[in-house]
Amino acid sequence: MAYFYCQYNNELTKTPLNVIITLLAQLLHGLDSTLSEELVVELFPGIARGQGPPACVRRLIHLVGRVIELYHRVMIVIDGIDECPLELRRELLDFIGSVVSEIKARILITSRKEVNIEDELKHFPTISLDYEHVNLKEDMQKLIHEEFLDTKKWGRRFQTLKDEITTSLILGSGKNV
Repeated sequence: MAYFYCQYNNELTKTPLNVIITLLAQLLHGLDSTLSEELVVELFPGIARGQGPPACVRRLIHLVGRVIELYHRVMIVIDGIDECPLELRRELLDFIGSVVSEIKARILITSRKEVNIEDELKHFPTISLDYEHVNLKEDMQKLIHEEFLDTKKWGRRFQTLKDEITTSLILGSGKNV
C-alpha cells in the first residue's frame, strides 16, 4: 500500500511530481531491500551520479508501473486531490487514470466535489457522502450515549443534562437533529 495526503497549506504536497515520487518511494521501500537497491539503480541510473529522480511525470508513471509489477496486489490512496491547484491537477488526474487502466493497481481517491475531478473520474465507481448526514447524526448520538454511560467520568449531574448536551453537540456539528 502506498498513500499520499494533499494539503492546501503545504506546497510540497500539492504537486503531481511530489505525489508520484512519494508513492514510488513507498512502493520501493516495501520491496526486499536487495531487490529495492538494484531496482533503484536500474530505474534511476542518475542516482549513482548524484542526480535525483526524473522530473517528468510520464516517466515516473512508467516507473511506478514497473515497480507495481513486482507486487501481487497494490493499493494506492490519494487523499484530498482537490487540494492540488487546478493548473497542476490535470497531471495528477492523468496519473490516476494510468494507475487504473494501464498499471492495474487499485486506487482510492478522496476529494471534495469539483467539476473537473468528477468529469475525469466519472467512469470509476464512486461513493458520495452528500447524504451521510442522517448516518452521521445516528453515529454521533450513539457515540455521545456511550460516552455518558461512564458515570465515574461524567458524574450524575451530567446525566440530567445528557439530552440537552446531545442536541447541542449535534446542532453544533452543522447537522440537524
